[in-house]
Amino acid sequence: MLLALLAVTSTTIAVSGRNAFAHWQPAATRRDSGGRVRITTQLYQAAKDRQLWSESYERDLRDILSLQGEVAHTIASEIRIKVTA
Repeated sequence: MLLALLAVTSTTIAVSGRNAFAHWQPAATRRDSGGRVRITTQLYQAAKDRQLWSESYERDLRDILSLQGEVAHTIASEIRIKVTA
């Protein structure tokens, strides 16, 4: 769900903790300028409202699909690390 929202032009994206990410709440901001996009993603522990991880990505806007895949993979890896640690 978060990745589908990254394709829109809104500047702030937050996903409710009442969905599949009940324990892990991802959020993101997106900025577009001159054919470039910068996405900053964060991962929060929903129960404690504590930020666990943050990362920024900047790419050519034409690469948005590969960027979405990279962000999804990184968030999934971070969740896996936090759950198993």
